Amino acid sequence: MGCGKGFFLELLLSKGIEIKGFDATYEGKNHLITKSNFQPGIIKKPAKGLILRHVLEHIQDPFEFLETLRDANGGKGLIYIEVPCFDWIIKNHAWYDIFHEHVNYFRMIDFQQMFSKLLYANYSFDNQYISVVGDLSSLRKPKLSQNSNIKLPEEFSSEELMFNRYKFTPSPVIWGGGSKGIIFAHLLKQFKIDFNAIIDINPDKQGKFTPVTGFEVQPPEILKNYPPETNIIIMNPNYLEEVKEMTDFKFNYQSVA
Repeated sequence: MGCGKGFFLELLLSKGIEIKGFDATYEGKNHLITKSNFQPGIIKKPAKGLILRHVLEHIQDPFEFLETLRDANGGKGLIYIEVPCFDWIIKNHAWYDIFHEHVNYFRMIDFQQMFSKLLYANYSFDNQYISVVGDLSSLRKPKLSQNSNIKLPEEFSSEELMFNRYKFTPSPVIWGGGSKGIIFAHLLKQFKIDFNAIIDINPDKQGKFTPVTGFEVQPPEILKNYPPETNIIIMNPNYLEEVKEMTDFKFNYQSVA
């Protein structure tokens, strides 16, 4: 459900797994992917497993959605769910991970409350994501408890914590034209902090403009004209070493967490 461009689906296909995908925004030609959001009746026969990778955080009523999936799959089957980890966001003061596309935020305890039977529950992508496998037949409505309460630290979105750790002289380059980069650039503009460019390796984003702020997304090649003292701010620490290698270690590098 929500298979995007189909890369993960095709990876599973290459391993001999029988699979189908659903995504209303799909632009490819794989006949196994239906260009539609999930809706009751779309599953013709119960599947052994359902996959929700970075889907549930976009759903307005996630539990009701899971109930619908369970019922559509005959009340049983396993489901793999992967979402951003809200505990990681709070611990790392990752204010750039709070944005309009994500209408829900999850902790491990939330899945432990929704499923009485989790076959797998762990953290992935250097603890940035939660990954669980739940038994759909064990889905249950979560109840509020003392452990359900959460409070953002007072300094979570302070200007000092947001920006004092970064070098903005000379004007930096933001590496990452996804949601994190867009939010970061938007707040820089609000606080009247200059930067040179937003860079992304995705050719589908290059030459296009970010919403609201209207910054053009540039390819990495523009850096050949930049001086070595340029500061590159990378939107995800997991890509820090990769970006260094891609740019021949020529610049100053920082990551946002």
